Amino acid sequence: MGRRPMCFVCLLLMVLLFCMDLAGFPFLRGNPLDESSQRKLERHPRLTAVGEAVRCVDTEASHSVYLRQVRLICLSETIPIKN
Repeated sequence: MGRRPMCFVCLLLMVLLFCMDLAGFPFLRGNPLDESSQRKLERHPRLTAVGEAVRCVDTEASHSVYLRQVRLICLSETIPIKN
């Protein structure tokens, strides 16, 4: 590793990010929902997500839609999602 310092730095950074992800910092998996929204989502699995479609991506395995100004609608209650 003495001849490849950038490789060592990159490996160290990957290990650091992995440990931070295990500790609960949302660097790799996005921002988690707040506690109240998470509880509503667990209690009512049939929610509707509403927002402005920004981009659609089709692959062989999935279809992804990226939304802006997202809101959850649960039992006629609107919950804004900030992340």
